[in-house]
Amino acid sequence: EATGVLIEVLNKSASTGLRAAGARALGKMPETDAKVWDALLGNLKDKAKEVADDCMVALRSIAGLNGSRNEFNLELLEQFSTKLRKEKAHSLVRLLLKNLPEVKDLKKPGKEAQDKLYRLRGMLAEAHMKSGDFKTASTELEKVVAYFKDSPEYLEMLAQTYAAQGLHTKAIDEYNRLINANPQQAAKYWQEILKLIKKISDNQERLKRVDEALKKKPPEAVKKELEQIKKSLSGEPAKGPKNP
Repeated sequence: EATGVLIEVLNKSASTGLRAAGARALGKMPETDAKVWDALLGNLKDKAKEVADDCMVALRSIAGLNGSRNEFNLELLEQFSTKLRKEKAHSLVRLLLKNLPEVKDLKKPGKEAQDKLYRLRGMLAEAHMKSGDFKTASTELEKVVAYFKDSPEYLEMLAQTYAAQGLHTKAIDEYNRLINANPQQAAKYWQEILKLIKKISDNQERLKRVDEALKKKPPEAVKKELEQIKKSLSGEPAKGPKNP
């Protein structure tokens, strides 16, 4: 009965203080259901910062974060994050998934739980990316890629975060891994590698990367451009069309 009243207070009270108190109280309930979660999620964008902040604290507490006595509920966190992700509420995903537990903190650290935890880390990394925090995103993604190994989704995200930070050679390494992990998209990855090689300022490093790329038999169009770059760096004149 109290839960129903608190949802009513959170959604309809004219008092900001009462609404915030309602959110805090919902976060302390021993049991919650979809009505509670929807009410809290629905008020995360409230104009009153106090209400929005307390709804976030309540959701994290229900899921076992924020030092809550509740057990970590990865399934709920995934459910909340997926909803916010669909709404493109990237800043809210970052707040919700802040300070995720480590594997050692899980009560039942089986493969299923670990998979969920690292998927959440992937969502958090994506939210960092969408918010322009590429350094934090790459730090998170390195953990995710180490766990999921050759997952094209996370490898591509990691390559993009490195490229956004100007870490061209590190990005090239990830795209090379992607060519092996997802050969159907190889043409796309080769184009990204070509763009990145062109951005390398050190001529010796650029030449090294060109040589490495040519050994891997890139598509013909990419190969021609790489050969042009090599000739330019080697001081050889590029061959033009022969006169008839």
